[in-house]
Amino acid sequence: MERETFESIITSIEEGDSGQALKIAKSALERMALHTDMLEDQTSDHSIPQLFIDDAKNMVSRAIMFCKNAGKEVALAEVSNRDGFFVEGQQYVFVLDESGMMLAHGINQRYVGRDFLWVKDFDGKAFVKEIVEMAKNDGYGVVEYKWINPVSSKGEPKMVYFEKYEGMIFCSGIYGPETL
Repeated sequence: MERETFESIITSIEEGDSGQALKIAKSALERMALHTDMLEDQTSDHSIPQLFIDDAKNMVSRAIMFCKNAGKEVALAEVSNRDGFFVEGQQYVFVLDESGMMLAHGINQRYVGRDFLWVKDFDGKAFVKEIVEMAKNDGYGVVEYKWINPVSSKGEPKMVYFEKYEGMIFCSGIYGPETL
């Protein structure tokens, strides 16, 4: 998204026209989504369902592009907006720092500001530690674990794709027995 787009959004908000600001933002995000559709698949693990990889990469790429253009503060606020651009049903973005601190979460605001490095899933797996280590070493990756699905409110298998950008780790995943 270009700087002019964000300036138009801010101007619309300042003038009290939040509807126009939302239209501009949605249009810009649609352009970003078209751009990310053209990104090459970088995964070499063909056992991971391709549809999941595409959806998660798209959502993570959109969030990173948004951060590049809007800045860290605005991007983290939007990621933490439950009604925002980075929450779609059971799929959402969350952002960690390189120490495992939750910087933004699309579904659960209470997680923001908490240290997740040693948090374990239902099977005792320190999945955030694994995400952080892979992000530091490889810059991106996929981790599988079991977590509470915000739609079903049940513990379910989850697969998360993540990428590191400027000391932050942008993550998005999908729930369900078909993921593991």
